[in-house]
Amino acid sequence: MTGEIESLSLKDTLAYLSEIESLCRQRGLKLTVPRREVLQALLERGKPLSAYDLVASLSATRRKRVSPPTVYRALSYLVHQGFVLKIESKNAYLANLSPNTSADIVLLMCGGCGTAKQCEEPMIGRLIAKDTALFQFEVQRKTVEVQGLCKKCRSQRSKGVRL
Repeated sequence: MTGEIESLSLKDTLAYLSEIESLCRQRGLKLTVPRREVLQALLERGKPLSAYDLVASLSATRRKRVSPPTVYRALSYLVHQGFVLKIESKNAYLANLSPNTSADIVLLMCGGCGTAKQCEEPMIGRLIAKDTALFQFEVQRKTVEVQGLCKKCRSQRSKGVRL
């Protein structure tokens, strides 16, 4: 799926969480309450969030302080399972809209509003595999991030709005 998280409706968010729960059952894993809450917070905000943004969000939702280690453990698990993407350049996290695909993801990240769009791009993986084989380089993690301005922010910039 190629998409933008901010466009998910409540119905789509619930369907996504149901899909993740199903994937967890298939893999013999558990989607604990903290993991589900972290994933849901990422979906609801619709843009990349830092771990401390998530601590604040979950603390507000629960009406009691959530400890950073709780959020970091949940994020580690969710990233490892492919349910969440880590944006290295921002040290932030984003729900993976394509958790059940092996295609590589390209993140188009807006420097104006902070949104990120996800695009599945199989060709990127093939190009990386070719180059890494050439140099006998072992890939440990792949994240392709493209920085720029979304259509809305470009329009605002053309009207003289400072971003």
